[in-house]
Amino acid sequence: MKDVEINKIVLGYLRKKGFSSTEQAFCRESGVQLNWIGHQLDPESGVLNRVLLHTVAEGEISLYLEAFDKLVAWVLGSLDLYRSELVAILYPVFVHVYLKLHEQGAASAAQQLLNKHKQTVVGTGPVASQGQWTQELQDLQGITSPQHIRTNRTAKAALSMRYPVKMCTFSFQLLSNFLSSSEVMLLLLYVVNERLHIDVQARPPRTAADIEESEDGAGMLSLGEAGVAGGDVAAANSRQVKLGILKDDIEYKLAQYQSAAEEKAAEKEEADRDKSRKKKPAKQDGPPDEAEPGQPGVKGSVSHAEPVDCELPMAASADADDTVEVERLARCRASPASDAFPCSVLLTFINTHQSLNCAASSRDGAMVASGFADSSVRVYNLEQASEAPGGSSEAKAGAEDDGGEPSQKEVDVDAMDWEDGGGGGDGSQEPPATDEAAPSPPAGGASAGAKGRDGIAGRHSTCLWGHSGPVFAVSWAAGERYLLSSSADCTVRLWSSELSSNLIAYRGHTHAVWSVEASPHGHYFASASADRTARIWSTERHQALRLLVGHQSDVDVVSWHPSCNYVVTGSSDTTVRLWHSQSGACARILVGHRSAVCSLSVSPCGRHLASGSVDGVICIWDLNEGRRLTQVKGHDGPVWSLQHTRGLRSPLLASGGADSSLKLWDYGAGDSGARPDRPTLASLEPKKTFATKATPIYSIHFTPLNLMVATGAFALNQRHIKRDRR
Repeated sequence: MKDVEINKIVLGYLRKKGFSSTEQAFCRESGVQLNWIGHQLDPESGVLNRVLLHTVAEGEISLYLEAFDKLVAWVLGSLDLYRSELVAILYPVFVHVYLKLHEQGAASAAQQLLNKHKQTVVGTGPVASQGQWTQELQDLQGITSPQHIRTNRTAKAALSMRYPVKMCTFSFQLLSNFLSSSEVMLLLLYVVNERLHIDVQARPPRTAADIEESEDGAGMLSLGEAGVAGGDVAAANSRQVKLGILKDDIEYKLAQYQSAAEEKAAEKEEADRDKSRKKKPAKQDGPPDEAEPGQPGVKGSVSHAEPVDCELPMAASADADDTVEVERLARCRASPASDAFPCSVLLTFINTHQSLNCAASSRDGAMVASGFADSSVRVYNLEQASEAPGGSSEAKAGAEDDGGEPSQKEVDVDAMDWEDGGGGGDGSQEPPATDEAAPSPPAGGASAGAKGRDGIAGRHSTCLWGHSGPVFAVSWAAGERYLLSSSADCTVRLWSSELSSNLIAYRGHTHAVWSVEASPHGHYFASASADRTARIWSTERHQALRLLVGHQSDVDVVSWHPSCNYVVTGSSDTTVRLWHSQSGACARILVGHRSAVCSLSVSPCGRHLASGSVDGVICIWDLNEGRRLTQVKGHDGPVWSLQHTRGLRSPLLASGGADSSLKLWDYGAGDSGARPDRPTLASLEPKKTFATKATPIYSIHFTPLNLMVATGAFALNQRHIKRDRR
């Protein structure tokens, strides 16, 4: 037996008995370093539960090159059944061997490794990752000395975390046996031990197609800058979450009402059949009578999402009886169907001079609020504009034409008659110094704090001044009673619709506030900022209630879960996080996007999440399991808005982007008998595309009756307009 093997046995015994001081002394005297790689997994699941022991001795630089040559040859020569999983270790091991050679001052050997295996390593990876891997390796080529490692962006990201890799049990056994087969391969086993997080799973090996559809293969920058490693993601996504909608939510009451109505109709239909059978002689041939599709006798697919209680304190509701509203929705709401589309309206802002940053429609779609680069918030009353003398034909258009295309209404910013005297024009007019509680409009206009005829609701248009920087987000709160806005001045402001004035400015963020959204219930709202944090606020307090910290770059978008128990954030670090609103703890980390996340929408049942990114990709996530269900290339540019149709009955997803298109998507169910609130997603299937001439879609909103209201700004000669908020 060799001395190295004897040392392994002795050190293994000392480690097992817990003799740490003796172990350290033995390591110093023997000159051998001990490293462990372990997988403490449940043996009942059939997964290997073993600990690999190895030693690493100082060797020649050429041994690293020889070891990696053997690893590449072994992986590429393995059986097709396991090769797809085994190639996943090539890229991270390649990067860390390259960095290790530079750490030892062997720049020529590192360059030799790069030239020899760069094409092979990148070419064997997932297609979606090859572009990012190529860019990262080009960045690493700039390293010429050990000092450069500390300043290189990709190197710092790689050394800040353990790269996650998923394998089945047998693939892991093959890999561990190969890396332990010779002393040369122990060099790479040390790298795998130190820099990789291998998640061993009890399942058959995955195919190349399965890996392409998964979130595996992310770049070093995507994971390192996001501040997540395989272990962090697994720990966060293993926490228990209570998804679903509130018991008092009107959607849940509507689902119960519809279920009861359908059951009653089915019972009546069955009773009528029994009477007809008694009157008519029994049929000798043919199948029994069946209710025709779409008739009351057939019970519809009603989603019974598990109800939950809201953990946030809620104010007492003055109108707790929703019976009338439930009956109205059951009678009037348009239900999405495979052969029908929601009625739709596209509101196009013209003469904005590229200054419109955001827009949001009120609950019933009668008003639209917008934020501009000149620091103004402007509210347009579409009903008043349609009734005004000389109103344009576009403003009086119906909800939908015969071809199913959305009707288009134009909002002319230049021609608007500002009743409060504020704004309009080309946006070049600067507001004077303002008071935080009662901001004033530009000189020559009436005070924005003066009460109008009926506030905002009684005017054609209203311009609200108070921010001292571009306005990036607006959100209606408590129906149409209040309006929230966020700005580059690091504040969120609350406006009164009745008074047409600013009530309070919420301060706390240290950089621009990119997004703000009011909660669907109660008096809470959430904000997302360039200071890498999101915050939860109450309108009754001027300080934030919870500070959500974890993203490693700007938090670009925030959205509420239907139950108000969770808040979802999307960031430029390419990750999506689910936060518990009561405790502020991170409940889910969703890794899979390749670029900044700029839009979010939680499904009405609360179990699924849609996210859109700057590269035009739309991902659907299962929030309960913390995994991605499917992804599609939705747009040829950033996906700026996502929204689900209302109701728990097989909702549709609408998306709008910088490519001047509006799309409807259907959840392709792999099992037709699956419950609507827990669909088996086979794909996200495009259902309808509405193309505009040159109107990027900024926001999408569905009214309670499922009228789709989309908003955008006309951008002539700029097909792919890019809003550089920074």
